[in-house]
Amino acid sequence: MENKKLVKEDINFVEYPIWLVGRKNRDKVWTMEKINGTYEMIGLYGLPNFFDKKVLYSLLFRLIKKSGTNAYTLTTSRYEIAKDVYPGVKDFGKNKYNRISEALQTWFGLSIKFKGIFYEDNDYGTRSFHIINQLDTREKSSKIIIEFGKSYIDQQNNTSFFRLIDFEQYRKLNKDSSARLYEILIKSFKGRNKWSIGLQNLAEKMTFEKREDAQNYYPSDILRHLKTAVNEINKKTELSFNFIYNHETSVCIFKEVPKQKESYVAATRDVKQDKQQDKENDNQKKEYMKKFKALSDDEQKTILKGIANDQFLKFIPDQELQIYAYMSHHKN
Repeated sequence: MENKKLVKEDINFVEYPIWLVGRKNRDKVWTMEKINGTYEMIGLYGLPNFFDKKVLYSLLFRLIKKSGTNAYTLTTSRYEIAKDVYPGVKDFGKNKYNRISEALQTWFGLSIKFKGIFYEDNDYGTRSFHIINQLDTREKSSKIIIEFGKSYIDQQNNTSFFRLIDFEQYRKLNKDSSARLYEILIKSFKGRNKWSIGLQNLAEKMTFEKREDAQNYYPSDILRHLKTAVNEINKKTELSFNFIYNHETSVCIFKEVPKQKESYVAATRDVKQDKQQDKENDNQKKEYMKKFKALSDDEQKTILKGIANDQFLKFIPDQELQIYAYMSHHKN
C-alpha cells in the first residue's frame, strides 16, 4: 500500500478555487459572483494552473513534515519539489526547474479575497489572503526559502472546516479538469456519499470558460470534460463513484460506490453518440412511463414507495427518470 501524503485544506479554498482549469493564456483576474458576495483572485504574474497547484501541495506537505504546524517558513530546493511534481522522472533538466520557479513566482504574486462569503464559525465574512509573502532563491546553494502568508497558514492549520487531500493520489492525475473535480468531490462527499448540482453551477466551480459571447456554458462542452475526468479519477485514485447527468433538468449527480477490482475502461464517445444515446434513453423513458400509467393505483404507489426508499434514486430530481430507472431495474 502506498504512503499517503495528506494535506489539510480549508474548505473555503476548495469551494472557491485558487487556480484555474483549461487556460491557454495566463489570466490575471478571475471573479465569482454569488448572491451574498464575491470571490476574487488577482495574480501579478498570472493566475495559477494545475501544475502550480501541485507545487503548492508539495510545499504545504513539506512544511508540515519538516517544521510542524507552527511554522511559516520552509527551506527546500527545486530538486525536492521536482521529485514531488514529476513522479517517475529521474532527470529533471533546466526546463522543469524553470517551470517550478515560475510556479513559485505565481504563488508569490497571488492574492485572493472573499467578500461576504468566507464561511467560518457558522457565519460568513470578508477575508483576504496572500499565499507566499516572501521568496528567497539562493543560486550557489540551490536553496529556496519560502515565507508563507501567516493568515493563510493559520487558517489551514486552525480551521475545523476542512478536508484532507491525498497529494499522492492527486499527483497521479494528468488532466486539470480531473484534478479540479477530484478536489470538489473530496469536499462534497464530506459526511455523505451522494451529491447533486446543476451543470451551470458545476461548470463555474470547475472554472471552465464559456464560449465567446455566450451567457451560459454549453452542456456538450462541459460534459465532454466531465466524462473524461470521471473516468480518470475512478481509474487512478481511491475515489470510486457513478456519474449521472439528467438532460431535462441539467442536474449532475455523483454517488460514491465500492471500488471495483477490475480495471476501469474510459469511455470515448463523441457528441453525435451522446445525442443518439439521449434519444434512445428518451424513447425508453417514454415507453416505461406508458407502462407506469397503465398500472393500477396500488401498483403505482408500490413503485413510488420503492423509489422513496432507494438510497440513490430518491436523489434524482426528475420523477420520470426515477420511474424509468426503477422499473428498468425491477423488470418482471
